[in-house]
Amino acid sequence: MDDFKIEHPASEGAWLAESAPSASIPPAAHRPQSRKQERAEIVRVLKQRGKTIVDIAELFGARYRVNARVAFRYAHGWSQAAVATEWCRRWPEDPKTFKAISTWEVWPDGGHPPSLQTLGRLAQLYECSASQLLADLPDYGQNQGIEESANRPRDSQDFSKIDFGGSAEGDDYQRLGPTALGSGRVEGQGAMQRRQVFGLGALLVSSLGGVPTGNDKGFGLVGVSHVRYLDSESVRLRNLCYLHGGGSLWRAALSLSQEGYLMLEQGQYGDDLAEGLQQAIGRAQMCAGWLALDSGRHDIARSSFNEALSLARQVGDPHLEIHALCNLAFQSNFLEMPRQALRFAEAADRVSKNAAPKVRVVLNLRKATALSMMGDEGGSGKAITEARRYLDRDRDQPVPEWCGFVTRAEVDGVDGTRLLNVARVKEDSRVARRAARTLELAIAAHEPRFIRNKALYRVRLAQSQLSLGSVQGHCMFR
Repeated sequence: MDDFKIEHPASEGAWLAESAPSASIPPAAHRPQSRKQERAEIVRVLKQRGKTIVDIAELFGARYRVNARVAFRYAHGWSQAAVATEWCRRWPEDPKTFKAISTWEVWPDGGHPPSLQTLGRLAQLYECSASQLLADLPDYGQNQGIEESANRPRDSQDFSKIDFGGSAEGDDYQRLGPTALGSGRVEGQGAMQRRQVFGLGALLVSSLGGVPTGNDKGFGLVGVSHVRYLDSESVRLRNLCYLHGGGSLWRAALSLSQEGYLMLEQGQYGDDLAEGLQQAIGRAQMCAGWLALDSGRHDIARSSFNEALSLARQVGDPHLEIHALCNLAFQSNFLEMPRQALRFAEAADRVSKNAAPKVRVVLNLRKATALSMMGDEGGSGKAITEARRYLDRDRDQPVPEWCGFVTRAEVDGVDGTRLLNVARVKEDSRVARRAARTLELAIAAHEPRFIRNKALYRVRLAQSQLSLGSVQGHCMFR
């Protein structure tokens, strides 16, 4: 890359040019406003000139004084979150968040070293060799002692003096990477420093209690973009669950909530951001709890739901509180603790006066299941009737993301499950036949995107057929 030169003559506004005299210089009006924009423009120009990803990464390593793993990410124009998203798309059984990408990038000055498998997968993402991702490490084959990876050729030191007006918001590595930001504008009115930023270590958060264990690293500036990140990652992980099941996704969701606690306890932010940050952490905890429940990790699920409930009550968020109580009721029903489930559902009902209709649908479905497990056919039927009534009211009203599964087919499925429960308690074949008919309707009406729900109701239909003595029907729907 010796034939490239980075310049920034203020009088001309030029910022990228080849050393050849014929190279054209972009006018000042096209100068990038942030380092992210600057990198995107560099990539565009260099690709036009036939340079490879490896060439561009080499230039970025010198230009920005970053290691090879960061340089290759820059060369692709990706943020750490974008890398994590692409990783999860290719290897959903081994999900990662941006925090994992960050720990590999800050190593060996901190973080954790990437394994050989990790290097191989990063090489696939970045379209390079695994060895090129370690090009910044010292070369012990040379008899010159150990060189710090930050040392660069003399000409690259001039690059670091060029100020392109980049900001923490525009440069995700500076915002989320290993170096805590000590300057710049804190987003939000009444900005204040929440915690003094300590050293360079990592901050770990207890996966069950959400209580941070002190170490020597702060997070730096925290803004609205971080809250949005927590929410978007929670939605992404929940969507992956619809496709692949909870699996090990709950670990990624817990890691996400831990990142949120890191921001909350060690970050710098304004008073007006604190509540939103706590709510986003609560939603991440709800996601972790649901994925853990789907994976059979009921201890993790219960702890996550309780943590979300605590955060909801701290900030006075009735929507998050209802969500937590609904999921606690669902888990209690699953664990065959219907009385406890009913208490959770009734507690949610007390704070649901202004809740969306579909939220009231979920509440009544939880009640219906609990009452049916107790053999209360009348009470559970009344709850189902209420659920259907609220579903009919849901015309053109905003629906919380976590209620996206609520459809007429889902209500039919829960109704069939309710009847099956009553039939078991009362040993009533008449109710069992009603359960079978209702479950058949639910299975036929379920959309393809809810394939796992549909499979669940097929199993329950098989159970109802077996309770009626129909071995053929039981085998058909297994």
